[in-house]
Amino acid sequence: MEEDLVEKIERNDNEQGVITAAQTSDEVQKSQQQQQQQQQQAIIDFVDHIFEGKNNQTERDAVLLDLKKKINASVTFGGLRNFLEGITIGRRSLSDKELDDFARAIKNSFHNNNDSTGRPVTIEYQITNTELSHNCDLLSFAKHVELLATEYWNNSNSNESPPYVAPYFCFIQSSGMGKTKLLYEYRKQKNFLANNVESKLILVGNVHTDPMGESIYDAKYAASTPENADSKRNISDEELNEEAQKIFNRLDTLVTNDLKWEKNTTFRVLLFDEAQFWLKDEFGMKAFQFRCVRIWLRKIQKYKYVAVFTGTNSGLANFAMETDRKLEPPSSSRRMDGDWKLMPKGSILFPHFVMLTTLHLD
Repeated sequence: MEEDLVEKIERNDNEQGVITAAQTSDEVQKSQQQQQQQQQQAIIDFVDHIFEGKNNQTERDAVLLDLKKKINASVTFGGLRNFLEGITIGRRSLSDKELDDFARAIKNSFHNNNDSTGRPVTIEYQITNTELSHNCDLLSFAKHVELLATEYWNNSNSNESPPYVAPYFCFIQSSGMGKTKLLYEYRKQKNFLANNVESKLILVGNVHTDPMGESIYDAKYAASTPENADSKRNISDEELNEEAQKIFNRLDTLVTNDLKWEKNTTFRVLLFDEAQFWLKDEFGMKAFQFRCVRIWLRKIQKYKYVAVFTGTNSGLANFAMETDRKLEPPSSSRRMDGDWKLMPKGSILFPHFVMLTTLHLD
């Protein structure tokens, strides 16, 4: 399989590898500067409006400086609106609509306001309109995925238990280093990868994307925390299992309804981007949602699923030994009848992907 894959990738004339940080460094810096200018201008417009017709440049400059210090991307819309309303007291009264408009303009100027990763540009920045500089990372990644699929699921029809915790590996790297680009390029190769593999790209969490552009993702999975999921509040084992079942049901819906598969493949690859959003502590359990997803991957079903979790938090790679027994559905042994049959949980993690030749040398 590996020789076949190498030959197919190397003779593909369109794709050339992962784009380097050196190629995008100037553009990212320019984008950051433009965003800062937009933020500054939105604040200036508000201050100029409330001081319009007033000959008090010193006070105006002081208010402007205070606003620039106190407003950032983390401020909520309601908090920002109340803050702006307080500034108008004793100056110029604004209607509710005017306050709403100014607050919205300032809030929107921080165009990553819904993105808790704090990235300077959208996650889809230059993913689709840049060529790759080499095929080294793409080739290595594809081989790693196929090795995971064959090594793990070859044991599904035997009495031998897989050594791995679940059929997945992690891909950890800082923002802007090419993780999403690599996943996108891998997913795009559906016609030249092995015929028994199909992949889908899924965005996890609340990450800022370009609302005007075509999404690069096949689906989005909001890693929302249930209202009753206090990070330190322990619940009964029965309740915990019920909450886990909700995650399993969401994943079933994701792969059967939300994702449109094109081929009757042996292996289906789920590429979960920004998976660090699954690491929240909930119901008194570390990384509750991540561990539920990991259990679901062990489920024996018609198609053999494997997953890649990308993210910026190395904690994704640190959950090998914790017991997940409380989260597993009752009667989930693979040797028992019923809807749920699980592969046994192994004791080691499949090697994580670390090859990413994205370098920026000044």
